[in-house]
Amino acid sequence: MSAGSRRRLVAVLAALTAFALQPGTAGRAGLDDSFNPDCPAATALPAVTGKVLQFTGALQCFRPGGSAPFGSNVAPADRVIREPAPKLGDPCQNIYYHPVTFTEDTSPTGDPTGHFSILGNVTTGQLGVDDASMIGTHDAFVSDTQLGSYELTNPNDPNSPLQCVLNPTFHFFCPATGVVGPPLCFTWVLHPITGNPTPPANLAPFFANVLGSLQASPGTIHSAPATKGVVNTPACFWIDGITIPQEQDLTLVLPGPLDGSGRQVFFTYFARIQFQGVDWNFDDPLSVTPAQVPPPCQGQNLVTAHQYAQISDERNADGKYHVTATERYSISVVVYWYDSDGPHGPVTVDPGVSAPTLTTNAYPQYVGQVEGVPIGGQ
Repeated sequence: MSAGSRRRLVAVLAALTAFALQPGTAGRAGLDDSFNPDCPAATALPAVTGKVLQFTGALQCFRPGGSAPFGSNVAPADRVIREPAPKLGDPCQNIYYHPVTFTEDTSPTGDPTGHFSILGNVTTGQLGVDDASMIGTHDAFVSDTQLGSYELTNPNDPNSPLQCVLNPTFHFFCPATGVVGPPLCFTWVLHPITGNPTPPANLAPFFANVLGSLQASPGTIHSAPATKGVVNTPACFWIDGITIPQEQDLTLVLPGPLDGSGRQVFFTYFARIQFQGVDWNFDDPLSVTPAQVPPPCQGQNLVTAHQYAQISDERNADGKYHVTATERYSISVVVYWYDSDGPHGPVTVDPGVSAPTLTTNAYPQYVGQVEGVPIGGQ
């Protein structure tokens, strides 16, 4: 190896050592959650996607990103800076630009990291991203440079032409400030990425599975009087044993399609299944109107009352009225997401499924006349 080659190798190794001593991760700045306080942006990828979960009391949204390295090559062409009419000792410079790809994970901090080639492409580097919000909607590049000066092509001939002689050492370079040397900086370029929520046809399987897995019981009807009602006197009906809560809140995170950079938008859905009331069918051909609930029945669950005007003997084969209750629920869904246009939501979307209804088994209620009491021997 020639003396010049050895000097060049030593210079590159020195530069590599200086690079290795740079901090791998700088102090991390949190995302500005105030953009959407209803669903603040996380500093990480979602841990679970494509699964409906019970709502735990706080929504979490996610900026665009990806589970694999992502990022577009936005590095400009390398630059060669030369003087049009140089003088001996004037500076000259080569600037090199290197694309960055990013990685992140599902840890609480996400650990966003930029990866790139550097120092004449003889090595690779990585650096933690101070502002985690940038990597979702921006690409980046890093820069390094070689500095030199104009020297005689023949040091022994003062009249020989001048040429740019570059120092073999590479230095970090920050184009925004023009600073040569540490620290390394990212140059950010906006990456447009927008998302459209999943259509109802694609949402339907998720919520249909949830509604089907509730294994809910509509409960059982009870009455008072329990065995023998009387015409023109209110009979009380109520329901015991309902297993669906009056309100159930669910969340679902779905990723959008990958774009050309390997990123995707994440959509956070918030679903609410809510009890809306009971429709009673008293099986009375003369009236559907509930009666005022007598004081002894008040306090029972979902209690109502009905006053029959005729006996039940001829209504059904068993001589009783068949009372049923249909419990109505609603399902509403809103969606939130972040993209290069900023935060979105809550936006109401169609869940793709009908709201659930539960109907009890028919309750047989006998209604008869007040029986007369014989007087003496008459």
